[in-house]
Amino acid sequence: MHHPPTTTQKLFGWLFAIDGWLIAGAILALVMANNVLQSGMLPWMNYENYYAFVHAVVIADTHFHVFGLDLHFGELHHGHWVITTHWLINDVGMAFFFLIVGKEVFESLLPGGALHGRKIFAPFFGMVGGMGLPIIVYIAIITWTGNFVEYAGGWAVPTATDIAFSALIGRRIFGANHPAFKFLLAVAVLDDIGGVLLIAIFFGEGSLSQYAWLFLSLAAVGVALICTYVLRVKNGAWFYFLLMIISWVGFVQSGVHPALGFMPVAFAMPWPRSHGVESGDALFEEDENRRDPLSVMEHELQGMVKIILGFFSFVNAGVVIGEIGVGTWAVLGGLILGKTLGIPLVTYIGMRLLPNQVKLDEKISFWMLFLIGGIAAIGFTVALFVAGLSYEAGLVQDALKLGALMSLGVFVFFLLLSFVPGIKQRELQAEPAE
Repeated sequence: MHHPPTTTQKLFGWLFAIDGWLIAGAILALVMANNVLQSGMLPWMNYENYYAFVHAVVIADTHFHVFGLDLHFGELHHGHWVITTHWLINDVGMAFFFLIVGKEVFESLLPGGALHGRKIFAPFFGMVGGMGLPIIVYIAIITWTGNFVEYAGGWAVPTATDIAFSALIGRRIFGANHPAFKFLLAVAVLDDIGGVLLIAIFFGEGSLSQYAWLFLSLAAVGVALICTYVLRVKNGAWFYFLLMIISWVGFVQSGVHPALGFMPVAFAMPWPRSHGVESGDALFEEDENRRDPLSVMEHELQGMVKIILGFFSFVNAGVVIGEIGVGTWAVLGGLILGKTLGIPLVTYIGMRLLPNQVKLDEKISFWMLFLIGGIAAIGFTVALFVAGLSYEAGLVQDALKLGALMSLGVFVFFLLLSFVPGIKQRELQAEPAE
């Protein structure tokens, strides 16, 4: 008898699809960048063609004057504004990915969600440790090796946790209903928020006068709020999407990274559900019965986002293996040591300092916190993204990206570890919603 897939099966089917695209894109990029098949049957798969594709000009001369305003899109190329493949994917395509991340954060903050009310305290301390200690480890390594000046700009790279890979391993080890898995997801969601804030604050390229363009984004948010709370618009997904495009234009012109341009409007839209994400089953869940604008957008965009992430991986992961350097080990050390130690230790400190606010479920043992920290050390998507923002293309950027790519070894390690007797936890039954 055929049974329809559960929400958990939908979730992990979607995550597997994401990871499949990400891994395929990364492998193809590494093969071409390192000329692995150049002397074989596919001589066109070489670094020269890879570089030509990534930096190909898609639209030339994207500098406009509209109503007396000076508008430009893309990147400067020989003194002219042009849209390249790299910019199209990183600055336009990734806005759709961060929109889905924004929905994930939104649902977690709603009543019943994993980060609602006092539930946020323990994961918050976990996030502080999981972002703070990796920075300390990274800086310690580049200072100890005498490479501080060369690599100082990459401090934010090891702060990221890849939520898709971490969720897959976390569910395999703990089970979807175990409090440890819920805690891992909550920390990963807060990591996403932290990563977005780091990108917005530290990696903008605008001047003070350019930041005035953010008022365009604020205007789009204002219209969205009026539609949501005054006019009580319950549908109209594509009208909200138009507002997102207006907000995105404001981000482009302001110098704040445009990949974040859709998110402000998303937070002003009607709530996607009456209760938030508690078990993680609704993360990226495709539920056709939910007709709020944000869920409709997610349903329509899911397939495209998977493909975008594959292309993102391809255009960002093409580094020469021989460029492994101090930055590689600093990123890897920051991720593995920083997160494995930072998440449990700072969570424990929080529990000691604020025992009435910072509480863990009794089923989460202290050693599980170290396991959670280790799983959170998989930094791929956002780590690659931040590495690309930290430095211009070159040896330093390649070294940082290799550290992010090599963190996938953590995924393989925990996948193998999950087969060791005694590591995998007994599957718990779902608890009733509050």
